[in-house]
Amino acid sequence: MVKPAPTSKAPASKVPASKAGVSQAKAPASPAPEIAQRLAADPAFADAWASFPPSHHREWSRFVTEAKKAETRERRADQVVEQVQIKARAAAEAAAEPSETVTAL
Repeated sequence: MVKPAPTSKAPASKVPASKAGVSQAKAPASPAPEIAQRLAADPAFADAWASFPPSHHREWSRFVTEAKKAETRERRADQVVEQVQIKARAAAEAAAEPSETVTAL
């Protein structure tokens, strides 16, 4: 029995979508409506939000919009506001602290 020659291509079912030429759709860069309301109402939150890259915005917006109930979306939006402010405050504090440099003796 003759074996077929090996091919360098994997079967289509084994190729990840990202490598098969299929583009991965990204969530829109605009924030979820619940987050947008909070951005307009709270300048401190808007400043903290702006300090993060669009990939974070998409992830947080997806977290809020995946909820089916309006109450859950509102609760998640409140959690996003809290977490963004905590992370922005921590980043600002880390940047304000003098870095410890090790010098050779």
